[in-house]
Amino acid sequence: MLYTFLMSKDLRLIGLFGLYKNMLTENQKDLFNLYYECDLSLGEIAEIKGVSRQSVNDGLRKAKEMLSDTEARLGFYERFAAAEKILDKAESGEISVSDAAKEIRDLLEEY
Repeated sequence: MLYTFLMSKDLRLIGLFGLYKNMLTENQKDLFNLYYECDLSLGEIAEIKGVSRQSVNDGLRKAKEMLSDTEARLGFYERFAAAEKILDKAESGEISVSDAAKEIRDLLEEY
Protein backbone atom coordinates (compact mmCIF):
# COMPACT_ATOMS: atom_id res chain seq x y z
CA MET A 1 0.00 0.00 0.00
CA LEU A 2 2.78 2.46 0.89
CA TYR A 3 4.59 1.58 -2.37
CA THR A 4 1.45 2.39 -4.39
CA PHE A 5 1.07 5.71 -2.55
CA LEU A 6 4.70 6.65 -3.18
CA MET A 7 4.46 5.62 -6.81
CA SER A 8 1.33 7.70 -7.40
CA LYS A 9 2.97 10.63 -5.61
CA ASP A 10 6.01 10.32 -7.89
CA LEU A 11 3.80 10.09 -10.97
CA ARG A 12 1.99 13.24 -9.88
CA LEU A 13 5.31 15.05 -9.47
CA ILE A 14 6.39 13.91 -12.93
CA GLY A 15 3.09 15.25 -14.31
CA LEU A 16 3.62 18.55 -12.52
CA PHE A 17 7.15 18.69 -13.90
CA GLY A 18 5.80 18.26 -17.42
CA LEU A 19 3.48 21.22 -16.94
CA TYR A 20 5.58 23.58 -14.85
CA LYS A 21 9.24 22.71 -15.50
CA ASN A 22 9.90 26.15 -16.97
CA MET A 23 9.29 27.59 -13.51
CA LEU A 24 12.39 25.77 -12.23
CA THR A 25 16.04 26.73 -12.51
CA GLU A 26 18.22 24.76 -14.93
CA ASN A 27 19.90 23.05 -11.96
CA GLN A 28 16.52 22.02 -10.49
CA LYS A 29 15.44 20.64 -13.88
CA ASP A 30 18.67 18.62 -14.12
CA LEU A 31 18.30 17.26 -10.60
CA PHE A 32 14.65 16.36 -11.18
CA ASN A 33 15.45 14.58 -14.46
CA LEU A 34 18.32 12.63 -12.95
CA TYR A 35 16.34 11.58 -9.89
CA TYR A 36 12.86 10.90 -11.26
CA GLU A 37 13.39 10.11 -14.92
CA CYS A 38 16.85 8.48 -14.83
CA ASP A 39 16.15 6.89 -11.42
CA LEU A 40 19.56 7.79 -10.00
CA SER A 41 20.20 7.92 -6.26
CA LEU A 42 21.10 11.11 -4.41
CA GLY A 43 24.66 9.82 -4.09
CA GLU A 44 24.95 9.11 -7.80
CA ILE A 45 23.61 12.55 -8.68
CA ALA A 46 25.95 14.19 -6.18
CA GLU A 47 28.90 12.44 -7.78
CA ILE A 48 27.84 13.47 -11.31
CA LYS A 49 27.23 17.08 -10.29
CA GLY A 50 30.27 17.33 -8.00
CA VAL A 51 28.21 18.43 -5.00
CA SER A 52 27.11 16.93 -1.68
CA ARG A 53 24.12 14.62 -1.27
CA GLN A 54 22.58 17.30 0.95
CA SER A 55 22.87 19.83 -1.87
CA VAL A 56 21.08 17.43 -4.23
CA ASN A 57 18.40 16.77 -1.62
CA ASP A 58 17.89 20.51 -1.04
CA GLY A 59 17.63 21.19 -4.77
CA LEU A 60 15.07 18.42 -5.24
CA ARG A 61 13.07 19.62 -2.23
CA LYS A 62 12.97 23.17 -3.60
CA ALA A 63 11.95 21.89 -7.05
CA LYS A 64 9.13 19.80 -5.56
CA GLU A 65 7.96 22.75 -3.47
CA MET A 66 7.94 25.03 -6.52
CA LEU A 67 5.97 22.49 -8.58
CA SER A 68 3.45 21.90 -5.78
CA ASP A 69 3.05 25.60 -5.03
CA THR A 70 2.53 26.41 -8.70
CA GLU A 71 -0.10 23.68 -9.00
CA ALA A 72 -1.84 24.95 -5.85
CA ARG A 73 -2.13 28.39 -7.46
CA LEU A 74 -2.97 27.35 -11.03
CA GLY A 75 -4.56 23.90 -10.75
CA PHE A 76 -3.85 22.83 -14.34
CA TYR A 77 -2.81 19.30 -13.42
CA GLU A 78 -5.94 18.62 -11.36
CA ARG A 79 -8.21 20.06 -14.05
CA PHE A 80 -6.48 18.02 -16.72
CA ALA A 81 -6.84 14.84 -14.64
CA ALA A 82 -10.53 15.56 -14.00
CA ALA A 83 -11.15 16.21 -17.70
CA GLU A 84 -9.37 12.96 -18.56
CA LYS A 85 -11.68 11.02 -16.20
CA ILE A 86 -14.72 12.60 -17.85
CA LEU A 87 -13.43 11.64 -21.29
CA ASP A 88 -12.80 8.08 -20.09
CA LYS A 89 -16.43 7.89 -18.95
CA ALA A 90 -17.60 9.09 -22.37
CA GLU A 91 -15.36 6.58 -24.17
CA SER A 92 -16.66 3.72 -22.02
CA GLY A 93 -20.27 4.76 -22.64
CA GLU A 94 -21.01 5.69 -19.01
CA ILE A 95 -22.02 9.18 -20.16
CA SER A 96 -22.81 10.71 -23.52
CA VAL A 97 -20.34 12.85 -25.42
CA SER A 98 -22.59 15.89 -24.97
CA ASP A 99 -22.72 15.30 -21.20
CA ALA A 100 -18.94 14.95 -21.16
CA ALA A 101 -18.58 18.23 -23.06
CA LYS A 102 -20.88 19.96 -20.56
CA GLU A 103 -18.98 18.55 -17.58
CA ILE A 104 -15.65 19.67 -19.04
CA ARG A 105 -17.04 23.15 -19.76
CA ASP A 106 -18.31 23.35 -16.17
CA LEU A 107 -14.91 22.20 -14.92
CA LEU A 108 -13.14 24.91 -16.90
CA GLU A 109 -15.57 27.60 -15.77
CA GLU A 110 -14.85 26.84 -12.11
CA TYR A 111 -11.52 28.60 -12.48
